[in-house]
Amino acid sequence: MPLSPDELQCDENFSEELLEYKDLQQAVNREINDLPERMREIYRLSRYENLSAGEIAQRLHISEQTVKNTISATLRKLRLKLSHLSSWLIFIL
Repeated sequence: MPLSPDELQCDENFSEELLEYKDLQQAVNREINDLPERMREIYRLSRYENLSAGEIAQRLHISEQTVKNTISATLRKLRLKLSHLSSWLIFIL
């Protein structure tokens, strides 16, 4: 059954939003890869492996406060570099 004009418009809007989201995700990944090594490592452990600040601190043999400070600095840096891109940013970081 063919799609109605409203369904087509909705499908086109979704496709555009999905492309925008994918482009933004690629930009975020580029910025993450450009972070200093330790900052990138702590960010990935926090966001991708869902480790707590305490768990990261134990794993890396650093203080929990250092982990918290690094995550905070990383998020500030990423938001600043990517703020011009989209409202999707809040869901990615």
